[in-house]
Amino acid sequence: MKFSFNYLCTLVFAIVSLTGCAQTKSSNDSSLKDLDGTIINSKQIIKGTTKLDDTDGTILSGNGSFNLQKNAKLTIDSKLTILHNKQLFFGEGEVDFLTGSVEQLNVVWFGATPNDASSDASAIQRTIDAAIHSKGVSVVYFPPGEYIIDKPLLALRDKNKNGVYDFLNLTLKGHQLAYNNPGDGKSGVSVLKANKEIPFIFGVQAARGLHIKNMVFDGFITKKFSPEDLIYKSSNQLYKQNRYAPLSAIVIDPFSSKKPKNGGYEGFDGYYTEIRASTHILIEGSAIENFPTGISITPNGETQQGDSVIINFTRFTNLVNGIVICQTQSRNIVVDKCSFGRMKYCFNSEDFGEQNGILPEVNNIKVADGVAWLYKANGNVAYGHFRNVYTEELYGIGYSVLNKQPLNFEGCVFKLRPMKDNTKQSLNPCILRADNASFIGCTFLVGGGKSNNEPIVMDVKKATFINSYLDTYPINIGKSIVNTNITDYYNSSLRKIKLNKAPWNDRKYEKIKTLKVLYDKKLNEYRFKNESSYKKGDFIFGQIALNLEPFRNEKIVTIIGQVNKVKNKTIFFESNLLEKQDKLVKIIEK
Repeated sequence: MKFSFNYLCTLVFAIVSLTGCAQTKSSNDSSLKDLDGTIINSKQIIKGTTKLDDTDGTILSGNGSFNLQKNAKLTIDSKLTILHNKQLFFGEGEVDFLTGSVEQLNVVWFGATPNDASSDASAIQRTIDAAIHSKGVSVVYFPPGEYIIDKPLLALRDKNKNGVYDFLNLTLKGHQLAYNNPGDGKSGVSVLKANKEIPFIFGVQAARGLHIKNMVFDGFITKKFSPEDLIYKSSNQLYKQNRYAPLSAIVIDPFSSKKPKNGGYEGFDGYYTEIRASTHILIEGSAIENFPTGISITPNGETQQGDSVIINFTRFTNLVNGIVICQTQSRNIVVDKCSFGRMKYCFNSEDFGEQNGILPEVNNIKVADGVAWLYKANGNVAYGHFRNVYTEELYGIGYSVLNKQPLNFEGCVFKLRPMKDNTKQSLNPCILRADNASFIGCTFLVGGGKSNNEPIVMDVKKATFINSYLDTYPINIGKSIVNTNITDYYNSSLRKIKLNKAPWNDRKYEKIKTLKVLYDKKLNEYRFKNESSYKKGDFIFGQIALNLEPFRNEKIVTIIGQVNKVKNKTIFFESNLLEKQDKLVKIIEK
């Protein structure tokens, strides 16, 4: 042993009773009789700066623990062997674990108690703080069970307490692979449960390596969103959120150099002091449910150089937004092997923060159980690569306007939800709006056992389809209807769709809603009753394609041609109207 027994008892632990402090080579406990080290079996009071550095190790048994007085600091430079599952650290002082002392920090050591209905937030926060500031350990372990969170947990390292954030490294690790919150630690999962509305369950600022593994984040929303509400209600109608402070299970870099004038996280004013972002973040094997937003990335309204976020094998359900990306510098975000269910948007890069986020790289995900939209994006920086996405009961793929960079879809299966009979008939779906999109090896199906009385409309200016399959329902492409001059088809069933060849439905005649014109399916002509109603140069307006957000109270009427001549109650018109079409699209209030 490096220090004598009496030296450890009197100087290191400052105890009153030697016999209550420690024993060496205890003959009363056969399991310890061959061990050479310090044995602590009662609570030790720590004052000032104290170091535990027995080179032969330290054993905590019985009621062995430490009561750290205010401003005290205990440095542990001795390998700990813990023979009980009780709280180890009490009081307000700090603990610094050096290399080799422990492999991970158990939240129970700092007072967290799963499944007891009392708040565990303070105990878990102490554990996180110890992991962030310790030199030898950065892993926080959660034994199975439900931990009540009534205030946000925050990983932030301000070593000098001057508002200048230091980079940190941290791992939050649950007991085993998570699926959902089965309650009371059933199935051996580790759950952080928000028992009331809070800004976020876990936030991190300026991480240089963050790993969240096998955790369940269960929010405060108690009802399941219905598919109808997700379609017809706005995001704020579903749950009101501040642009700069989305209510999130996990928020990455919530703070910036100053709090936004019209928002920011309430109660955290003093944290808006520094621009320093996170990078190299891995979230895997986890579940996020019952929150307005699942994961928010840099919502603070200020551009920060954070990137490299990987979200893998994680389940998102019953949310308004799955993942929100809030600025252009949040790059290299990869979502792989995840599942999304019951939410309005899986990915939203338009509504929060700077409102100009970049869509992530999305691979091998499943979308089901009533998702309204795959994505919502700010078109100027949309990007977006979606590979092997499988969807069921999807209302629409998504939309972004003015995206010059192409949206790419490869090997995706879109099983679309049709409109319900006698329900909101005026809100027929427009499954995709974009300036530039390509589909390679994709399949479009409409199912669900309900009649689809309206067309599924793609509002795409430049669309390319390669080896893609279209179900029997009509899809009209290229400003709501096919324009063969701007849309390419290669080895695709979509080649069957030509300009004015696809009827709006299977009826022989279909009334054009904006003009008294009938489309004759057999003759491929538009006919009208009053020849004097039209003259050369008039524009023929086609099917109304609604704005993708119905609550915006507007409709977009698209042009299908310009009258060339009128003869025998037949309109002949030119269809190559791409340049004019952009200028002549009209907005009509409902």
